[in-house]
Amino acid sequence: MKTPRMPGAGRGEKSGGSGSCSLWVQARPRSGRESIGDWSEDGFLMIRLTSPPTGGRANQECRELLVRALGVSRTRVVLEKGHTARKKKFRIEGLGREQAEARLKAWTRAREA
Repeated sequence: MKTPRMPGAGRGEKSGGSGSCSLWVQARPRSGRESIGDWSEDGFLMIRLTSPPTGGRANQECRELLVRALGVSRTRVVLEKGHTARKKKFRIEGLGREQAEARLKAWTRAREA
């Protein structure tokens, strides 16, 4: 499946290599279970969360889910934009775009098996 162009791509955001990359997600709080889905047509990674969007709990769950899926430490996943919105921008330190996408796909496949 071809990954759609990410929001902000071409505006100074790194899309490959190592160092860091930006990851745009669309969170769905109060879902039945947590999961990482496919990319939407407008380039957002769909993430389902069980926490409600109050008191930053959904943001924390989203970050923790990304930490587990990407296999990086908590300090390397930073919420940059969208603290009170469903569409969020995370900065992932130490992973390039291709590495992050590959790890997300592998984690999702392992959870479905």
